[in-house]
Amino acid sequence: TLPVDPEKALPRAKNLTVRNVTATLSPEYDGPSLAFDIEGIPEKPFQNFLFENVKIEARTYGTVRHVQNLRFVDVDVTVKAED
Repeated sequence: TLPVDPEKALPRAKNLTVRNVTATLSPEYDGPSLAFDIEGIPEKPFQNFLFENVKIEARTYGTVRHVQNLRFVDVDVTVKAED
């Protein structure tokens, strides 16, 4: 086996657009409910993520880490606490 250059071994995610999405929380659903779960890696953060015209209902906001140039345009997140 040949050695792999560590820089090339890391995955890369960039230039992602999420547009015109509505996600609602169903009363019957009792599993995990995060508005966002976006986590790059420190050595190669995600780049250029855009969320546009997005409406989300969730139980928690979630996590966003290791992202460069994350933009929200017309995004509405509603966090509904459990009864």
